[in-house]
Amino acid sequence: MEELAIATTRLQLRQFRLGDVDDLHRLWNEPGVRKYLWDDRPVPRELVESIVERSVALFRELGFGLWAVLPKTADELFGFLRVLALSRTAKAGTDFRVWASPLEQGIRH
Repeated sequence: MEELAIATTRLQLRQFRLGDVDDLHRLWNEPGVRKYLWDDRPVPRELVESIVERSVALFRELGFGLWAVLPKTADELFGFLRVLALSRTAKAGTDFRVWASPLEQGIRH
């Protein structure tokens, strides 16, 4: 399956790759992210790696999973979009999280 990607004027969204594990691990362990996403518990790299591996498999099998959110001009992960099925028969839902630092840099404008 060809890699899926979406671009806007300022952002690019693409499916996560195995090479994104370290960046996602860093993002999920940022204090402001970890506090709300992981109840302020440290996120082990092994857990992040298994989540990314599962996302890669989901894209291959079903065409959805975790999307990386990056500025269009750089390969700097600062958020993710999760598309998931709530059950085998349900329609897909979404969950969008972005780390505040890029927002402070004007990426939202």
